[in-house]
Amino acid sequence: LITAHPQCDCITRVVRCGPSLDTLVTGRVDRFWERAARTNPMGYILGRPREAMDEGEFFATGEADAERIDADVRPLLENRRAALEIGCGVGRLAIPMAKRFDRVVAVDVAPTMLSLVEAHGRRAGVRNIDPMSPHDAAHITDPVDLVFSYLTLQHIESAATLRRYVTLVERWLSPGGVAWLQVDTRPRSIAYRVRNALPDFVLPQNWRRGMRRVRRCRRWVGDVVRDCGLAVVREVGAGEAGHVLIVRREGQSAEARATLSRS
Repeated sequence: LITAHPQCDCITRVVRCGPSLDTLVTGRVDRFWERAARTNPMGYILGRPREAMDEGEFFATGEADAERIDADVRPLLENRRAALEIGCGVGRLAIPMAKRFDRVVAVDVAPTMLSLVEAHGRRAGVRNIDPMSPHDAAHITDPVDLVFSYLTLQHIESAATLRRYVTLVERWLSPGGVAWLQVDTRPRSIAYRVRNALPDFVLPQNWRRGMRRVRRCRRWVGDVVRDCGLAVVREVGAGEAGHVLIVRREGQSAEARATLSRS
């Protein structure tokens, strides 16, 4: 089934999302982030690749953002056994979230980022972070209570790859589990379209593939989320660069199953 959204140029093929990871861990975007991890990872993560970031200030932004995420999902969480981050980088969010959960699975396409998140975690006295590539994370069998992603999904060029990540979110979550996902759903202006049609070598660094923000149609994002078996609980900043979707995996919660088993 193919649907077109009349208020934008998105055409969506509505199919049951598949778990294939063919495009998740390959391609020049992933190589871009590996190079970024070896040069100025903190600057690239915050979108300021030419700046030398102060480490203390960098991780302080993570503490503030982790508190925001935690506050948003706190009323919905039934357990805090495990969380998973898509795009962990050097641990800006994974480290403070590891203080709130028994375990955090930190997923990133760049091997150097995975080494750095582990190293920064040890320096912070945090030892319950499990760094993992997307390929390895796809085979996780123990469900998590929370999946979160900030400043990562907005960089994914391939709509198919983004859709597959949402499929994995549904697979990773326990029944009743919650996800906090940030995407960019600003309108695709003429300037945006022209810029994206140009080759990377004529563009400023922030506008090149891998670094630039990819704008998604809000309706398309909603279709993907629902098609993958997730229910939108709340949206914040719809139509903006920092659009956050708080979603829940449909199905019976662990608490409900325990109650039934005792009856």
